[in-house]
Amino acid sequence: MLQMSGPFIPLFNPICIFSPRSSLFGLYCFAFKATPKGETETTTMKTQLNKLILAIMIVMPAYFSCEGEGVDIPPCTIPVNIEILESWDSIIGENSGIINVEATRGNGGYEYSLNDGPFQSTGEFADLAGGAYTVTVRDRQGCSNTVSITLEEIEIPSFANDILPVIETRCSIRSCHDGGRTIFEMKDYDDVNSRTFTIRTRVINRTMPPRFRTALTDDQISSIVNWINGGAPNN
Repeated sequence: MLQMSGPFIPLFNPICIFSPRSSLFGLYCFAFKATPKGETETTTMKTQLNKLILAIMIVMPAYFSCEGEGVDIPPCTIPVNIEILESWDSIIGENSGIINVEATRGNGGYEYSLNDGPFQSTGEFADLAGGAYTVTVRDRQGCSNTVSITLEEIEIPSFANDILPVIETRCSIRSCHDGGRTIFEMKDYDDVNSRTFTIRTRVINRTMPPRFRTALTDDQISSIVNWINGGAPNN
């Protein structure tokens, strides 16, 4: 039975529920007290207290006594979770690698560090060479977690051999980017180079081509993104 110090109403064994949410952190105990049979109605304070149907005892969130022995609740009950949003290899000699992660759970107020460097407010790290990286995330209570990511050093894709064939067969077609009733056309290097940010974003989000057309393969997406990350040369 839960042991508490200080005056309280005698109750049946309470039912205790632990809440890990930061706004409701603590142990909440609920117990029921029935009105004795045949009790005479009076207006005294004692009778009014005994007639309570539900009594709620809220135990201090950081400490409670069970069987007379103190138990400390760990401050990092909810672990920080790290999701890898992006991980792009680096073009040889370009330091074009990108890592982008996002933290969830924990206690909010996240900060991100790469390879034990200074912490920052976002989980995006750019201009990276190939190699092994460790991202550390900590929350406002100092609880942390890490994730390891390896970026490779790769050759930059060729516009003529890798990118243009995809543009010609999947983008510069009727009712798409053929120069008809479209927002912009994609027929040659200049057309593509002037829209690299939009192309990169939509290709990563898989909204280009539209969902009603056959999607690009993972290799095609990687070629386009790595080519743009490497500076989008006319090679």
